[in-house]
Amino acid sequence: MTTTSIASHAEDPIVSGVSTLWTELLGVETASPGDDFARLGGTSLMRGRLALRLRERFGVGLSAYALHEAHTLGDFIEAVRRALSGAQGEGRAVAGPQAWREDASLPEDIVPAPGSPVTKGKALEEMRYIFLTGATGFLGAFVLRDLLRTTRAQVVCLVRAKEPAAGLSRIRQALEKYGLWEDRFAARIEPVLGDLGAPHLGMSALQRQSLVKRAEALFHVGAHVNYMHPYEAHKATNVDGTTEVLRLAALGPTPVHYVSTIAVFGPTGYFNDIQVLREDEGLDRHLDGLRYDLGYTASKWVAEKRVWEAKARGLAVNVYRPGFVMGHSKTGVGNPDDFMGRFILGCIQIGCCPILPRQGKEMVTVDFVSAAILGIASQEGAVGKAYHLVPPTAGDNTDMDGLYALLADCGQPLSHVPYEEWVDRLMLDPRAAENPLCALVPMLYEKVYGGSATRWELHEGQPIYDAQNTREAIAKLGLTFRPVDRSLMSLYLEDWRAKGLLPTR
Repeated sequence: MTTTSIASHAEDPIVSGVSTLWTELLGVETASPGDDFARLGGTSLMRGRLALRLRERFGVGLSAYALHEAHTLGDFIEAVRRALSGAQGEGRAVAGPQAWREDASLPEDIVPAPGSPVTKGKALEEMRYIFLTGATGFLGAFVLRDLLRTTRAQVVCLVRAKEPAAGLSRIRQALEKYGLWEDRFAARIEPVLGDLGAPHLGMSALQRQSLVKRAEALFHVGAHVNYMHPYEAHKATNVDGTTEVLRLAALGPTPVHYVSTIAVFGPTGYFNDIQVLREDEGLDRHLDGLRYDLGYTASKWVAEKRVWEAKARGLAVNVYRPGFVMGHSKTGVGNPDDFMGRFILGCIQIGCCPILPRQGKEMVTVDFVSAAILGIASQEGAVGKAYHLVPPTAGDNTDMDGLYALLADCGQPLSHVPYEEWVDRLMLDPRAAENPLCALVPMLYEKVYGGSATRWELHEGQPIYDAQNTREAIAKLGLTFRPVDRSLMSLYLEDWRAKGLLPTR
């Protein structure tokens, strides 16, 4: 469509229908095909609301990729037209295994600096400078707090800001959000202005040289996580950003502690009938299933492959793969914006939950994950191992039925309904636009396999994530694991009530 006035297309029910929903949602009086959704104030939440309204109006659900690629009103109109004609296709990833396999190649220039020993082990307590990415995120904020409490090091934090004072303010706000800030921290936090998604991390050559000379360990915690965006939208931050961290580490050479995720294995239980995944399991056999998973998981698969290639070239690395990172085990403070928080709050709002058999959720508290990463890094050093940061034994884990039972025990009983009915109830709820899951609706309803299974349903039959390396390491540390039980779930719910996310009793 050209950028002529919508009025000239008023006789077209698709044009007029999409245009009406667009103007109502964005609060504008008129619209033209070239008008940009984001520039008019559209957000990811509003995209979810628009997807709901379009499904209600036209009876079709736009794929997550179609929603991501639609920027203008004309784009949305054409996306609806394609969906109505059946040309949208299955919602699998656009880039696929072959492209990801090619992207997994580490640039040839990343090799440990000649003439310098590769440092594999030095206690964190002995270090004076540590580099950290992701300090403004949920897990990263706890890692930063714990580094400042348990070491004497100056912690150099990569942060997006225009000047250092603004960078420090962003970091402080992140820690305050989770009740972690202490005034004494300010003197030991050194903001370095940059961006994981920018070339060379957005740092000057002088900044990189200074960092390489001082840093004694690199903790790469930062990542872009979006359940709707495709691989291409995650690549700059998660793949290229990780590559730049490895490039910095090679110049030292400096040990790298990389936070990955158990999601790199994707729905391997469904497609490969794997019962147990050990920490030293290679990634290659799990790649094909990622075409039906999130763009985020594919980007983490590619990034982790590059980390292992750096290890093969002689760089000192550790890889940590957390499960679902939940709130603090003592305070209950968590991240209501992550998937599990949105899911629990969303189910409570509509009073029902989906039946999802044989799906463990591998829930771990944020303080356990942070303590395990730093404890292993300090005691073991970067020794080239992977660590599954999940419930250490099968008895500590919780599946979906167990999660629902915990909620019922905490006074939040939910009706158990088939998955498709649950999605329908979510979309038809009068308050659907205010539901925490609203922005994720396209990902939840999209059939990505065989015309009948959604991404989440493909995680049926998840394997056990064996954590032998982690068990042995935390035994030496004296670190105890607290499973998510009734008392801990009650803490989480109380925290959300205090934040106004749940009605008070």
